[in-house]
Amino acid sequence: MMQAMFNQKGATFSVDIVADPAAREFIEAHTATLDESFSKVDMSEKMRRRLSRSNYIFSGMKTFHELHEAFPSMFDENGNRKSFERFLKDVRSIDQTYNVNYLRAEYNFVNASARAAAKWESFAEDGDRYNLQYRTQSDDKVRPEHAALNRVTLPPSDPFWEEFYPPNGWNCRCSVVQVLKSRYPTTPHDEAMGLGEMALQRDTKGIFRFNPGKQEKAIPDYNPYTIRRCRDCDIAQGNSGKL
Repeated sequence: MMQAMFNQKGATFSVDIVADPAAREFIEAHTATLDESFSKVDMSEKMRRRLSRSNYIFSGMKTFHELHEAFPSMFDENGNRKSFERFLKDVRSIDQTYNVNYLRAEYNFVNASARAAAKWESFAEDGDRYNLQYRTQSDDKVRPEHAALNRVTLPPSDPFWEEFYPPNGWNCRCSVVQVLKSRYPTTPHDEAMGLGEMALQRDTKGIFRFNPGKQEKAIPDYNPYTIRRCRDCDIAQGNSGKL
């Protein structure tokens, strides 16, 4: 993929590089890696296709950012194009950042999202027959802000689950279970929303405020590689253009 970008003429970055066969191959390989995270999770084929589509769009956006960040490394301090060997050496750190460090967290997040989406499918079949209860892992690794949500109990139809259904951050291990209405008292809605705001207080951009099951997406449209407008942009609506 870097070879394909290096072969392009001109001194300005072109978005068309994302449509290059080498870039598409890379996007597909990245998507397949994310898809593998939920290959054994039991869910409907419709949900599996939707989550995979979400991974593909995310991978395309990420690839664009990686290429955009690597592009300036093609030129030396005098503005002259480097040899490909020198350029490739200089972008190794970018590859490590995007395709090792970031990918590990993204893989875990997609896995958690897929499991949560599969659960939501099951919950939806029962409607409000049962309440849903937020659960943490109850160990010393739980983030204090997430611990505040432990045992929050509400019906599936409550808007709380649209914003605070897990995962609620990178490497979040929280989950939701069905509970009998007669066994656990329902948490007042305003109280639950307040606890949710506390739980995501570090998410200042609101990236994690989504429900993967309801939206049928493994990664929210608004993520580190997009802007807030992407919550309802063409890509979010399924009109992905070159992707």
